[in-house]
Amino acid sequence: MDGREFVKLHVAQSNEEGDGVIPKDMRVFTHVYMNLPMIAVEFLDVFNGLFKIANPQVWCTDPSDPKTLKLPIIHVYGFSQEKEREAAMDYFTERICKAMLLPEGGFKKE
Repeated sequence: MDGREFVKLHVAQSNEEGDGVIPKDMRVFTHVYMNLPMIAVEFLDVFNGLFKIANPQVWCTDPSDPKTLKLPIIHVYGFSQEKEREAAMDYFTERICKAMLLPEGGFKKE
C-alpha cells in the first residue's frame, strides 16, 4: 500500500467502530520512521491537517480536551551534499518547513 494512503487510513479508521483493514487496537501510532533518505521529506505533506479528522477518543489523552492530542513523532532521514553540520541542518530545515507548510525554523532541529 502507498505510504500516504496507509497513514491516512490509520487515522481515518480511528473514527470507525469495529474491525477494519487495521485492527482497532493497532490504530494509534506514536512514531513514524521515514527511511527513504533521498525523498522522505517529500512525503511529509501527508501529515498536514491529517489529525483534524482524528477521533479524540483514540488520539487525545483527555477526549474532552482537543489540546491533549498526542501526535506521533516523525523521524526523517536524509542525505546532504553539505560538508558542515549546520549547513546540512539548514538545508533540511528549509525542505521540511516547505513540505509541512511551516515558517522556516518552525520546528526543533536535532
